[in-house]
Amino acid sequence: TVATLTGSQTLTNKTLTSPAINTSITHADNVKAYYGTSNDLQIYHDGTDTIINNATGTLKVQADSVRFQIAAGNETIFGGTADGAALLVFNDATKIATTATGVDVTGSIATDNLTISGTEIDLSSGDLTIDVAGDIILDADGSEVKFLDGGTQYGHILKSGNNFELKSTIS
Repeated sequence: TVATLTGSQTLTNKTLTSPAINTSITHADNVKAYYGTSNDLQIYHDGTDTIINNATGTLKVQADSVRFQIAAGNETIFGGTADGAALLVFNDATKIATTATGVDVTGSIATDNLTISGTEIDLSSGDLTIDVAGDIILDADGSEVKFLDGGTQYGHILKSGNNFELKSTIS
């Protein structure tokens, strides 16, 4: 049976099976739209916030490109593209983007501690400045700190027995 509703209608505690709706549906605050046989998904506005509540499984948003934006729709907060970058954005400027080899960070990183799992810090240009409020501690378990220029060693600091040695390797 197909029910045709015209004009403004009020339905209270009614279940519609396969309704065809060709206009907007307006819900008052705190009126929930339920989906699933156990009302697993709820969408509603509580007068202040909009809530999407998924009670079971994973809430999946499926699209080849997704952008979460501010209410005006003119500024992205975060997003992502299939087989592309996931983006974290500040003031509509991408600050962190995933790449095929890791992440690309625009700007500076503030961290309490930094652990590098690789063996190098590479700069594409400029000088490396280490500026600390306390001491700079070099702890080389191989007992040697090497100084190189263009891959050629010119000196090193090492511990030999109980001796501290600073040596030039240039002859």
